[in-house]
Amino acid sequence: MYKTLDAPLSAHVEIDTNCNQRCRNCYNFWREDQPHLSIKLSGSLALRIANQLHAAGIFHAILTGGEPLIRV
Repeated sequence: MYKTLDAPLSAHVEIDTNCNQRCRNCYNFWREDQPHLSIKLSGSLALRIANQLHAAGIFHAILTGGEPLIRV
């Protein structure tokens, strides 16, 4: 009747932390205190993480992060 999970049901990966907005609903509460902190994953690393999540059997993966128009 019960099923044992082999992996978490979901994973949330932030690819980029750069953002020029100050949205009230943002979960990156540290942005105003540490504006110099910038984390940016390369495209190959983000793809490698996505492949590892898939191989692990993650049911729901969210790849998010930053303001997309900043990287123009």
